[in-house]
Amino acid sequence: MSKNELQIFCLFPPKDLLDILHDHTFLFGDGVIPYKEIFLQKNLTLSPDVLGIVSALNVARLGLKIYEQGERCETETLEPLYQRKSEAEERLEKNYKW
Repeated sequence: MSKNELQIFCLFPPKDLLDILHDHTFLFGDGVIPYKEIFLQKNLTLSPDVLGIVSALNVARLGLKIYEQGERCETETLEPLYQRKSEAEERLEKNYKW
């Protein structure tokens, strides 16, 4: 099984993430706002509300913002960390029990 085929999902209470995430980790998505006070206990970067919704456009905007700040990385090393399956995957599994 290739690395792309294998996905491991880990669920942590938001408070436990404080011990796992590195300083300046950028958090975005609809789970940030409900736990904002917890995430602010550590030096994490939270998305502005306009960028909080995960979409390809917002990911590109965030990448541009980082690029404009002079930060660079090897594109081959970029990997998303999904905290849950996509809605489409959940619906597919619900409708088609494997």
